[in-house]
Amino acid sequence: MAPLKPTENKVSCSLNQAVKILSSEESLAEIKPKTIPEFFKECCEKFQHLPALKYKTSEHSNVAGLKEATDSWCTVTYGDYQTNVEKAALALLSLGVGARTSVGILAPNCPEWFYVHLGAICINAVSVGIYASNSAETIFHILETSNASAVLVDDTHQLNKIREIRSRLPPLKAVIQLNGPFDFEEQDKAEGYYRWSELMEMPVSSSLREELATREREVAPNECALLIFTSGTVGMPKGVMISHDGVLYCAQSVTQSLPSIRPGPKTAVSYLPLSHIAAQLFDIFMAMENGVTVYFADRNALKGSIGRTLVAARPSFFFGVPRIFEKIQEKLTQVDAETKGFMKCCISKAREMMLQYHLDRMAGKPTSYVKYWLASCITNRIKYNIGFNLLENCYIGGAPVSPELKCFFLSLDLPLSDVFGMSETSGGVIFNYSGPNLETIGKPIGGQEVKIQDPNAKGEGEEVKQINQFKD
Repeated sequence: MAPLKPTENKVSCSLNQAVKILSSEESLAEIKPKTIPEFFKECCEKFQHLPALKYKTSEHSNVAGLKEATDSWCTVTYGDYQTNVEKAALALLSLGVGARTSVGILAPNCPEWFYVHLGAICINAVSVGIYASNSAETIFHILETSNASAVLVDDTHQLNKIREIRSRLPPLKAVIQLNGPFDFEEQDKAEGYYRWSELMEMPVSSSLREELATREREVAPNECALLIFTSGTVGMPKGVMISHDGVLYCAQSVTQSLPSIRPGPKTAVSYLPLSHIAAQLFDIFMAMENGVTVYFADRNALKGSIGRTLVAARPSFFFGVPRIFEKIQEKLTQVDAETKGFMKCCISKAREMMLQYHLDRMAGKPTSYVKYWLASCITNRIKYNIGFNLLENCYIGGAPVSPELKCFFLSLDLPLSDVFGMSETSGGVIFNYSGPNLETIGKPIGGQEVKIQDPNAKGEGEEVKQINQFKD
C-alpha cells in the first residue's frame, strides 16, 4: 500500500503539494487510503475475466485486446482493461509527459477516455476532462492552468481548436488525435501531433516499463489525481483538485451505504460527460469496484439516442439529471397519447395502482401486494420497453427534482433516489439510501459530516455545508 506523503497542509492549490487527510480512526479502519493505480489493479485482478467495457464498433476506434460481441458490440474484459491502461500509460511516458503535469481529454465518452484518464494517473500525472463544447480560449485556460503536457482530442474539429492555441502553450508536448480523418502527415510528429492507433502499436522498451513502475511507486494517496473544471461559474471554469483518497473514499463509502450495489454481473451506461465528477464516480470508480460492465452510449446520447443504449445494456443502476428523466417522461407521455381503447384504460389503472402502492409505503400505511402484482404485470412491460426492467436503483441529482416527476416514475415502479454532491466533495455527500420519498434528499453517506447553514426554526435551509469528509 502506497505511503502518504508527509505534510501538514490541509489545503493546497499546487499539483506538487500533498495535503493532510482529515479522518477519524473509525473511517481509516473501514477504508484505508489508497492510490487509484493500486485500486484499479486490485479490481482488474479480482474481475479479470468479467466484461468491463462494451462499445459499438461504429462509434469507437479499434484497440488491442478486444473480443467481438454479437450485435456489433465489442467487449473489453477487466484483464484487457488493465492491459490497455498500461499501454496508454507507456505511450504517455514515451511522449514525455512529466510527473505532476496534467493530461487533457477532449473527447466523448469512450473506452479511450478511460484508458488515458487512468494511464495519466498511473504515471503520477493528473487527468483533466474538457467539455467538447468548450471554445478554444476556454481550452487554453484549462490546459494552461493545469500545466498540461499532453492532450487527447476526438477528431479534426477538436484538433483545430488546439492548433489555434498551441503556440501559447510551451509545456504542451503532445497532441493525440483519436478518430479520423487526419489532416496531418508523418512530419507533423516532429511538432508533437500523433494518431492514437499508432501509439497503441508502438514497441515498448524494458527501460520504459521500468520508468512506469517507478512512476507508480511515486504516486501518493494524498496528492491530486484529477481536476474537475466546473461549469456554470462566473468567468472561466474553476479547477477543483481531487485526490486519490478523496475520490476512492467517496466511491467506496457510497457502495457501502447502498446495499443493492454489490460485486457481481451488473451493467451501467456511460453517457453523462466524463468531465463531471458524477460521471467519473459512477462510470469509472464505482463500476470498477463492483465489477460492473459499462456500456458506452453514442455521442448523441443527450440528444435522444440514449434510449437505444438503455435497451441494449438494460442497466442495473442508472444515474441521471432531472432533464434526462423528463425526456423519458415526455417520450412515454407521447406513446400513451397514441394508445387507444382498452389498453389505454389498463395502463392508466395500473399506473394509478402502482403510484398509490408507493405513496402508501412512504406514509407507512398498509399496502396490497395483490394490487401491486396486478399493476406490475403492465408496468413491467413499460420498463422492459425502455430498458429499465433490470434496474435495481435509479438515482437523480444535479438540479431540483419536482414531486410530479418523482410521482410519474413511481407509477412505473421506478422510484427515483435523490443524490446530493459536488465536485468539491469528490462526489456524493447525501444519498436517499433508506428509501425514496417526495420531500427529502436523504442522509450523509458513511464518513461524511454536514450541517445546514443558517437554518430556520425548523432546522431547514437552502445550503448544506460539508464540515468534515474523511478525505483530503
